[in-house]
Order: sequence, then structure tokens, then C-alpha cells
Amino acid sequence: MYDYKKCRKIMAARLERYGYLKKTAGSDFDKITDIIAKMYGHKNAGILFVGVAGCGKTTAAKAIFPTTPQRRKQLIEQDKDYITPVHLFELENRKSVARLSDDYDWMAYHGQGINVFLDDLGADQPIIQYGQRICYTSEFLFEKYKKFERGETGRLIVTTNMTSDQLTERYGERVVDRLISMMAICKLDGKSKRRNLEF
Repeated sequence: MYDYKKCRKIMAARLERYGYLKKTAGSDFDKITDIIAKMYGHKNAGILFVGVAGCGKTTAAKAIFPTTPQRRKQLIEQDKDYITPVHLFELENRKSVARLSDDYDWMAYHGQGINVFLDDLGADQPIIQYGQRICYTSEFLFEKYKKFERGETGRLIVTTNMTSDQLTERYGERVVDRLISMMAICKLDGKSKRRNLEF
């Protein structure tokens, strides 16, 4: 049975264990645990992490949603509640973008319960196939929205550095409007946590 307080406590512990620390994340830490806990109250809602490069979007997402069998096993051993294993697509990687097309056929066949993590939305580039420019990300989001409308389970987890205006310019209003309707939006206010090398 869904329990907001229990879920939020689990998410906080999960973030800390993975290295996304409250003492450095500040108010973003509480924001993430609150929104994730509320997300689990809806059977197929997703989450969109928005923020500048290096603010911890991907780190937070990977802490909460296991992207590998090893990570899933680790989380199940630590707590069995609120586990959402995801299929990871790193959109700055052209091969990963191309997989969206092939893998979605498999996901559509299996239907329920397929969770997808699109990391770095906006970093993908259209692919030339048979002389045509194809944006697999846009096509994927359209199909995912159809499944969401039908009430099929399967969460969508997305990270992006882009604003809503930039996403609209890139993918079009129809795609972004559908994307946002499927998601809880978690806007992180922190600055980049990456540091220069010191010698």
C-alpha cells in the first residue's frame, strides 16, 4: 500500500547512499524526495528533472531508479518497496538514440510495466536513415504518450538542461505538451557541482 512518508524516507536514504548528499544539495534534496514520493502515488506518472549541467540530475535519478541488474539487486536487498528498474538511454550517445526505435518495438510488445530513463534530453541529434532525417526521441515520446493515455503502466524518467522554450524549439510544441502532461517536474536550483582538477 502506498505510504507517502515511508516512500519519502526511502528515497532520502537512497540518495544519501548513492552520494547525493543533503548537506551539499540543500533544498534540492527535499524537493526531490517530496516529488518522487508523490509520483509513486500515481501508477504511471513520470518525472522530469530540470537544471543546469552538473547540478546532480543524473546522479539523483540513478540513485532512485536502478539502471542495472546489480543496482536493482542492491536496492531490493536494502528495501523492497518502491523499486522502479528502468531501461537507460543516454541521449548524447548516437547508438543509444538509435536503440529507441528498435527497443520500443520490444517494449510495445510487452506492454505494461516498461520504465524508461531518457538522460540528457536535448543532446540527441536526428539520424539520417534512407535519406530522411528522423528524430527517434520525438517518435518515442509520441508513442509513450499514447500508452500513458490508455492508462498503461510504465514510468518515464527524463533529465534535461533545457528550458521549456528550448525544448519546444527543439522538438515542437506538440511533443513537449505531451511530455509535460505525463510528468511531475522537479526543477533543481543548485549550481554545477563539478570542479576543476587540482594539481
